[in-house]
Amino acid sequence: MAIPPDQRRRVTVDLLAEAFEHHRWDPGQVAAEMRVLWLIEQVRERRLSHEKAAELAGVPVAEFLRRLGEHDVSPFDYDAEELECELET
Repeated sequence: MAIPPDQRRRVTVDLLAEAFEHHRWDPGQVAAEMRVLWLIEQVRERRLSHEKAAELAGVPVAEFLRRLGEHDVSPFDYDAEELECELET
């Protein structure tokens, strides 16, 4: 996904080399994983829908839903009270 320069935000994170002792060092792969994890957290905090987060992550919605499940994040934007109300109607 090509993002116009005026719509980008760059984040720099320093990681100790020790974090990669048992993993291959691939900056692009690390950046992609961190992007997905941050977007999963945005869905968890109800700041983004899972559809928008998948779009921003550049992955198919089905793949993003799978990743949400791996992190015990529901794609449904209901808290317990809202769900109860919805089920009653």
